[in-house]
Amino acid sequence: MPAAILSPLISLACNKPNDNKNNINDINKNFKYSPASRNGLIDLVNDENVNLGDIDTSKITNMSNLFSESYRTDYSGIDKWDVSNVKYFDNMFELPFPETREKVDMSKYNFNNWNLKSAESMYGIFGNLNIIPDISKWNLSNVRDLRGFLGSGYKDNYSKLNININSIRFDLPETIYNVDKQLAGLSLFFHEANVNKIKKPTNYKEEGQDFKKDATPYLLKKPDGNIKYRPKTRHQLRQIVRDGNVDLSTIDVKFIDNIDNLFDFEISKERLAGVNSWDTSNIQSMKNVFKNQDVSLLNINNWNTEKVEDMSGMFEKTKGNIDTSNWVVSKVRDFSNMFAFSHFNNSLEDWDVSNR
Repeated sequence: MPAAILSPLISLACNKPNDNKNNINDINKNFKYSPASRNGLIDLVNDENVNLGDIDTSKITNMSNLFSESYRTDYSGIDKWDVSNVKYFDNMFELPFPETREKVDMSKYNFNNWNLKSAESMYGIFGNLNIIPDISKWNLSNVRDLRGFLGSGYKDNYSKLNININSIRFDLPETIYNVDKQLAGLSLFFHEANVNKIKKPTNYKEEGQDFKKDATPYLLKKPDGNIKYRPKTRHQLRQIVRDGNVDLSTIDVKFIDNIDNLFDFEISKERLAGVNSWDTSNIQSMKNVFKNQDVSLLNINNWNTEKVEDMSGMFEKTKGNIDTSNWVVSKVRDFSNMFAFSHFNNSLEDWDVSNR
């Protein structure tokens, strides 16, 4: 496909008409649909004729931005979802259309039966919702990222949250500079929620403060060739890459399936080049991973991208040109703003974008 035709596809969210036959299987009398991937689930939730209670979600591990293309106002049945294997709920209910958002009242649905044993990140899960559901019985003990958790966050949203915040590790945005401001900055987790109701967690730490404690179990006792670190989760990986003393080429990421916003901090182009050797064969989402960085020393044309579904904003506002002509992008659903405001000037004519 000529680059002149392909480029506009990458600057916009590209959608493909629903084809549920390719994404779902009839399973039993309790469910009509059993999507095997996030893409298949997105196709289903975007179809307003599909009742959410008819979907078996037990195979899904990532629900990030699940409703970001949806005009749906009826969420009946979502309280029945099996989310026990879902790791990522980031921006799940970030609804794109104001006229739709105003009609959605999530308080009608009971989310308290959701099993969140696998949940690691709930960054902005309630997005821009005005009214959130009752989640007072949620167990968030394994969740590492709760930034913007209560959405656009009307003040009484916080009163609906009955959890022990001492069990939560708060990874605060870097825009909060000192301890006093960081504690006040907890309001950013809850947006406009009443910050006076939020008490300082006894285990409060800045992100990266206890890197050695967190990373030690993933520091190999004996190096495997050049590899010294083998993180099992995105949070562990974030802790490691934020230690400026760690050579990124010594990290094995084969167990990681999501590197969204991984380098959302200041890092030199020389150190960033350590990712050139990464095994990305299991990664499904690369959203904003290099946003605002200098990528002029990256040589990642041989990265395995066969499982990637989201590349939105990946090279947005980056400096330096980069070759990605060898990438397999047949499963990518979202290319929006991938190269927006960047210096990218290479051919993409060999890319297969038929999945859009």
